[in-house]
Order: sequence, then C-alpha cells, then structure tokens
Amino acid sequence: MKNYNTLNEILKDETVNYIKNITNGLGKVDTHVISDVFTGILKYNSIILSDIVRQTGNLNIKKGVERLERHLDSFNKIDNILSANYINLVKPYINNRHLYFVDRGDIVKDDNTKFENKGFVLDGSDSHTIKQGYQIDEIATIDNNNQPISLVSELRSSKDDDYKSDNDLWLQHMNYVTNIYGKGTFIMDRGYDSAILMEKVLEMGSDFIIRAKSLDRNVYINGEKSTISNIAKNIKGKYKYVSKDYQNLKVSYKQIVIKNREAKSLSSKVITMVVVKGFAIDEKTLNEAYMVLLTSRKVSGKDQALQVVRDYALRWKIEENFKYKKQQFSFEKIKVRRYKRIQALNTLLTYVMFFSNVINMKAVGKTIRKIKNQIREKVLFWLYRISDGIKEIISFFSNELIVELYPKRNKRRRDLWTVMGVRFNPA
Repeated sequence: MKNYNTLNEILKDETVNYIKNITNGLGKVDTHVISDVFTGILKYNSIILSDIVRQTGNLNIKKGVERLERHLDSFNKIDNILSANYINLVKPYINNRHLYFVDRGDIVKDDNTKFENKGFVLDGSDSHTIKQGYQIDEIATIDNNNQPISLVSELRSSKDDDYKSDNDLWLQHMNYVTNIYGKGTFIMDRGYDSAILMEKVLEMGSDFIIRAKSLDRNVYINGEKSTISNIAKNIKGKYKYVSKDYQNLKVSYKQIVIKNREAKSLSSKVITMVVVKGFAIDEKTLNEAYMVLLTSRKVSGKDQALQVVRDYALRWKIEENFKYKKQQFSFEKIKVRRYKRIQALNTLLTYVMFFSNVINMKAVGKTIRKIKNQIREKVLFWLYRISDGIKEIISFFSNELIVELYPKRNKRRRDLWTVMGVRFNPA
C-alpha cells in the first residue's frame, strides 16, 4: 500500500481516539500497557507477546514480555472499566434489528501439555473430534454493513471449578445481552434445540430462531399430535428462496405447539415451524432433504417466512468471526500458558477486532477497501481487508502514537522570577 499522508493522519487520529475511549478511566500505567497491546496487535496482526513488545521498540524482549505478563495477571482489576467503555463504543454500531448469533468456538491445544487448566473441546475443524483445549462462548451481532461484532466472548475450560451446565451458561450470557443491548432475536444452530432454552428466551422478552435437531419431537398442530419430521415431509413448499449456494429452495410454514414437562409455560405459546426444502436427496432415506427452523416470531405470510430464513442464514457471520480471530491474529498459536492470561488476551483481542468495524463504517475504511487488492469479485466479509490495511498503514506512525497519547510535559522554568517573583531587569 502506498504511503498516503492524508490517509495516515486520519487513521492515526482514529487509532488515538479509539485507544483513549477504550481506556477512559484507567490510570496512566494501565493505559500505557493497553495502548501497547492494541498497537502491537494492529501492527503485526498477532497476539504473540514478543511481537507486541517489538512494536514498543523495547530492545530487551524478555523483560518486555515479563512486564506484559504481570499486567495480564492483574487484568481483572481493570476489566470492568474496559468492558463498560467497550459497551458504550459498540452500542451506536449495532444494527437496529438486534439479531444475536449464539455459538461456541474452540482453541485446540492437544499436543502441548504445559497449558494451564486445559479442558475438552469438540474440534469443529476435525469432524467435532474430542480434543484438549479451551472453548470460547460467543454471542455476536452485526453492524449496518453486515459485519460481525462480538458482544460476549468468554474463554472457558470444562475443568473450571464453577463450570455450569450449558443451558445455565448460555442463559446467563443471553440475560446479559438483553439487559445491556436490548431485546432482540437469538439465532442458534441445532445444538441449542432445547425447550427450556426456548422458554427462558421468551421470558426475557426476546425471540428465537433455532434450527431443529430433534425431528422426532412430538408437537401439536391444530390440537392433533404429530412429529416435526412428519409435518415437514407432508408440507409443500410455497415460496421460492434463492441463496448463494442454492437456487431452487422452497419455503413454507406451520403453527405448532410444543409441550414439555420441564418447560410448562412453553405450551401456551404458538411456535412457527419454517420448513426449507430443495437441498438434495438424502442418501440414507432417499427422501428430499429439508431444514426446519423453529421461531417464536409471528409469521403470517411470505415475507415474514422468508425473513426468518434470511436471518438464520446470517448466523454464518459468527463462524466467520471465529475464523477471523484464529487466522488473522493467529489466536490458536498463542504461546501464553497461564489460564488467566489467555482469558485476558481473548478479551483484549475482542476489543481490537471491533476497531476494524469502526474503520470499516467510516470513509477511511472505504478508501482502504479500494486500495487493497481484491481477489474475489464480490466480498461479503470486509474485516480481513480492513485489518490488513491498518497493519500496513500503522507501520508508518506506530512510534508517534505514544507521543500523541502521552505528550511530553514542558520542563518547569527554574529562575528567580518563577521561584521568588523577582523580575530580571538587564542593565
């Protein structure tokens, strides 16, 4: 990328303003450390501590890494301040439809025995094989450019002493999102097909869209008992839906009631079952493959039914977010071994990643996207290109950021006039 002075100055101002806003209320030492971490991650697209230290110009890498490790150990003392600042920064950028995507990612550390408090995870990149590592519980939303923003990103281990059941854990996160960012629609994949989860989301005043996993579940349609699979097989597709990968999908819907002993209040709610057909022929059953979405939204026609499918399709944004975190910032190659330090770096990386959203939404982001080489004709996920652009530009002014953030104080004059008030009159 060429060195455009105007672009450099604008990006420098944006970086300084973002760091000042995210560290508002911190002491000078903590602010200095956080700004070093932010600038280091942006400059190298790396979460490795030695890379972050190199950005500071510190020749003694070992001492610089030890300094960062000490501050990561005490990160919980400043986490509440950073979190409150992050919430204030994120709120104006959230799309007003309030779509909340729920999913779990993982960091696999199967070959290294030195990492602290490793638990068990299902490796999504290896057919969900059980391996050792850490899980990342994530709730994300989208901005007005359909780019993902993390609202909750908690790195946990299955060996935590206070580890809760999955339902309790996700309900805690959902309550947090609803209270902080407002009611919306929680969009989840098959792993979250739980009547208890549906009931609790409705009690929060929010809606849900969940892909059905239990197709043999008993449901009631017009008072008659049936199963999801029987209804889906017999229903005919009414509305055409065109997606990126499929051109001849058909969508239809039915109103059902779900009865469950552990979620009794759910039986008083009308749930809409949206069926999507036209994928392919199931090789096992030789029947037409289909997808069933369960939603608490009121669906009474074509537009509302298709909107449920479109919103569920946006759930892939959270998968892109996990991939972006791992590939762009090498998060899975993290070398810090203490559990609390890994958790702190995950939180800080979430704050850094949002900076790309901020730049992408502004005029400077449009300029960066034009300058960076484009391989694909149509790009739906812009943050890789924005992050690469920031990395190249920030190298021109990273050393100036500290001067901008911490301007040197003028030395105090020490003469007779300033000390004793005696005016000097030359002869």
